[in-house]
Amino acid sequence: MSRKELLDRLQSQEPVSSEACFVLLWTYLTLGRVAVGENRARSQSLHHFQIGERLPGGRSLRDRVGKAVDALGNAPTEEFDFEALRLLAVLDQALRDEPLGEDWFNGLDGMEYQVRPRNLFLVGPDQVTTEKDQSGTKALYTRLHVAVPRAVEGITLDTRRFEDWAEATLRHRLERDRTRLRVMLWPLETVLQYSALQNTSQDSSPGETPSPFVTLNEIRNEDALCGEVKQALAAARTQRVSLLIFPELAIPPRVREEIRETLRSHGADGHPMLTLLGCCHCPAPNGGDLNEALLFGPAGEELCRHRKLTSFTTHLGGDRSRVLGEQLQVGTTVTVLEGAFGNLTPLICLDFIHMPLRQVLTRSHANVFAVPSLSPTTGAHQDAARAFQTSSRASSFVSNRALDGLKQEATSFFRVPWRNGYRAHLPASDPSPYLLFSLEDWLQVDKTST
Repeated sequence: MSRKELLDRLQSQEPVSSEACFVLLWTYLTLGRVAVGENRARSQSLHHFQIGERLPGGRSLRDRVGKAVDALGNAPTEEFDFEALRLLAVLDQALRDEPLGEDWFNGLDGMEYQVRPRNLFLVGPDQVTTEKDQSGTKALYTRLHVAVPRAVEGITLDTRRFEDWAEATLRHRLERDRTRLRVMLWPLETVLQYSALQNTSQDSSPGETPSPFVTLNEIRNEDALCGEVKQALAAARTQRVSLLIFPELAIPPRVREEIRETLRSHGADGHPMLTLLGCCHCPAPNGGDLNEALLFGPAGEELCRHRKLTSFTTHLGGDRSRVLGEQLQVGTTVTVLEGAFGNLTPLICLDFIHMPLRQVLTRSHANVFAVPSLSPTTGAHQDAARAFQTSSRASSFVSNRALDGLKQEATSFFRVPWRNGYRAHLPASDPSPYLLFSLEDWLQVDKTST
């Protein structure tokens, strides 16, 4: 990825498109080259916050970018990385006034990219420490856009534009009400009695090897669960919730249909506008199980289906001689739903904390994570939320339960990039079956503190 390669690619298109130029500069400007460009700026007593300047004049953006590319080609060697960094920053601003296309562009690394909006709507005005103001990263110079790869490590990044996943009425409602955004986490007070967990290794015949897999698909106290789910839907309707999140492996087929019927009775103008639920295991077509999260619209229509990306496994006993886990056919897709209040990505429990997936999520433009979860502790989830807040200025909403009921170490929580932007469900001074994020409340607190 030499300077010559960059210029050859930029100058092979007459004139080069703004998005193609953005992708080529994005893939050329490694951390080392960003550092070289910033060093050059500092040697000229120019702060890295202030390197941007306007594109040359011209009849169109494509014409102006072509002139800027010509100027880059004539830059002295010692100025090249600085000028490349400056051009990337200028393009980031210029693209704000242009509709982004759907074309994929080859980067200098051989991967395909699209230019997509960051949409940092939920980032508070009083910045926490993030990459936004740190040198040594492209994020400082591209505050509005990001080059998103088609795939990372074989995991597909499925970018869906607002109009691709939400019909016009829902888009209008989400746009109109985004400053009143409310996210409700309902972790379930009902302790689910799974049929599979009522059986123990003592039930096995002598000499029979216990199965290393467990399928959580049947719930003995389904009626109690259904009653609490209806309570949650009623509360979400009263609170005019934008997004309601139930935990992982909590909703069997009959209860799922009850949710859809209840939402359908509310109609297209009802609340919650979006409902994300963790389905119980169901059979995979080619053997094993599926663990999926479904996103419903206001009238119960399915908008997105996320398949868990990694399978849970635990060791039983101190000798680690027996394992127990999910017999999953895992997914290979991360979906990013561009929308009114950010780029929403549904995940399931381990997806959010699995370290090999971290670079997949940070290289996407996801910045609102909605996570149904089933875990005995959410300490790792809280660490991940802090990390994504720093790397992506992301908000995280984790609706978690433990198998044996609600407890502090397994608390549901949300973390948003605002001052004091963390809230946990447990402990709470006013016990409630849910945790509610209200953007109106945050805006009011910020207004009164200034």
